Amino acid sequence: MFLYRGAAERIVARAKYRHDVRLLNLLGETLGPLLDTVLECAPTAPAAVLTWIPGTPRHRRQRGGDPAATLARSAVTASIHPPIGRPSVEQLLRRHDDRPQADRDRAGRLVGPQLVSVVPAPPFVIVLDDVCTTGASLDAAGRTLRQAGAQRVVGLALAVRN
Repeated sequence: MFLYRGAAERIVARAKYRHDVRLLNLLGETLGPLLDTVLECAPTAPAAVLTWIPGTPRHRRQRGGDPAATLARSAVTASIHPPIGRPSVEQLLRRHDDRPQADRDRAGRLVGPQLVSVVPAPPFVIVLDDVCTTGASLDAAGRTLRQAGAQRVVGLALAVRN
């Protein structure tokens, strides 16, 4: 995990806003060991599913995909857990709004995005957020997934803005 400032901010922003797949894959590789730590802390939990905070539909069109999805797939590939113990990567959430968090003031960010579950949630979900500013997106994802049936939801972020 990185602090979202200086060189790390420039690297993460380039990967995110330009959907630089090569850079996203490299960053995802750095998340592999952190993902392993999450899995090791829950050895008796059911098989995990890794999902992500989806970008807005407009941003996905502009960027040619969802950078967080690319990041999630790369993190799972970099996990050292045997293939049977690795989480699957599935899109469990979609945005119900098209307004990005970055366009909101702090009060608006604290509300978080409007998310809906696209399928019933599995019992154990790990949610990946590319940049965590207030934690509201992870909180919204956790609430949505628990309402959809998840019993345990863990948040994971590539970078944290302080």
